[in-house]
Amino acid sequence: GLISLFFAIWNYAWFALLFSKQDGNIAIFWSRLLNLGATVIPIIYLHWILTVLNLNKKKKYLLYIGYLITSLFVLFSFSSLYIKGVHSISFFPFWPTAGPFYKWFLLFGYFLMVGYALYKLIEGFKKSEGEKKYQITYIIIGSILGFGGGATNFPLMYGFNILPSLTI
Repeated sequence: GLISLFFAIWNYAWFALLFSKQDGNIAIFWSRLLNLGATVIPIIYLHWILTVLNLNKKKKYLLYIGYLITSLFVLFSFSSLYIKGVHSISFFPFWPTAGPFYKWFLLFGYFLMVGYALYKLIEGFKKSEGEKKYQITYIIIGSILGFGGGATNFPLMYGFNILPSLTI
């Protein structure tokens, strides 16, 4: 439920950002809100994966640390240290511009937490059989597609246009 809630926050703010075509201040608000949603997703995802694999009690200390780090990112999510503003890129009039603190979210939140969860899924896949193996397979595929697609946003936040040129 929580992962769906934060995906919903991210998604709603994303669409609101797309429609704030003329007001940079409103675009900054929506950029920060969508990144708030994105900030919480990795730890909730890790918690869910550890629960699916029956490792959540064994890795409780890791979850505490993850929630603590995520809480720090959440505290800064509406500051210019996290999202310093918006910029135009490709056909988007406003795109979030990462602040200096955002790289730490990418490292700890996105790459380490999600990477560790995927690593544990692959380990679990190797040890499982039957229906559980199929379940883990679908989770791995969905995770790679979802987080892989989500990762395409990060170069844009640092001004690297990886989008094809489109004229709208």
